[in-house]
Amino acid sequence: MRGHEGRLDLERWSVTGIDMDTQAIARHHGLRHRVIGTGERLPFADNAFDLVTANMVIEHVEAPADLFAEIGRILAPGGRVIVHTPNVHGYTTAIARLLPDRTLAPLAQLVLGRRAEDVYPTFYRANSVMDLRKLAGSSGLAVETCELINSTPQSMRILPLMLMELLLLRSLRWQRVERFRACLLSTLRKRP
Repeated sequence: MRGHEGRLDLERWSVTGIDMDTQAIARHHGLRHRVIGTGERLPFADNAFDLVTANMVIEHVEAPADLFAEIGRILAPGGRVIVHTPNVHGYTTAIARLLPDRTLAPLAQLVLGRRAEDVYPTFYRANSVMDLRKLAGSSGLAVETCELINSTPQSMRILPLMLMELLLLRSLRWQRVERFRACLLSTLRKRP
């Protein structure tokens, strides 16, 4: 169900968000419940959720096996997990990993318009199809779908770079080079 500005209408759902960053979670107005905490130790009861989403999260998790074990614990039988994350082999991740850490926040501000405080450390420990399948299996989750997908151009604010990136995105449509697509999108299901 769509609401204003193309966003999901979350009014009829009891949506809970968890984040370690108090200011970041405060900005999410669609959340009914806000929890300050870490994904590696989720403060929720067993089988409490029908759906868990991790949108651009797992690249920031230092111990993804702990996160997936916790997701497996709190997810109700038959419940689903949607993971959207950078692909460790993707072109955007490769570029980010080549850059010195001190340049990431200013570059994210210039290219993406992101605030420096919204640039977090990354580990990329669960960001390949193989790693995701392994972590899911060890946490009682079955992989339903797992796709490498293109993202929107990251360089939209810099026209010459955006044109080059659009050409790159077009070439990444070919299956033989899909390994370099920017993102990984997967749906997992807890076994009944």
